[in-house]
Amino acid sequence: MPGKARRGAGTILTTVCAPYGKSISVAELAQRISNPRSLEQYDACVFAFFSEVSERLQREFIEEMGVDPEAAANVAAGFAKLAGFDLPLATPLPEMPHSPKDEADV
Repeated sequence: MPGKARRGAGTILTTVCAPYGKSISVAELAQRISNPRSLEQYDACVFAFFSEVSERLQREFIEEMGVDPEAAANVAAGFAKLAGFDLPLATPLPEMPHSPKDEADV
């Protein structure tokens, strides 16, 4: 359904950009949703994509834009962990053993 994601791109961009006063292209959003640096930068547009856009539109956008679904799921999982709640496309991250340093940092 290539046309649907393209038609929904304007809605997606408005949803993920307008609240933050940002302006990015569809191609830039596609790159960001699969890039782990988005987590490091706490990219609000990417978080909004995973939390505010319907799961159906997320999946259509990922397919239409040729985004690696596994990479996007990993980024979604990172944002889910940061936010403390589930996101539809998030793949559960494996539990990491805590080192003594981690415990001291808490």
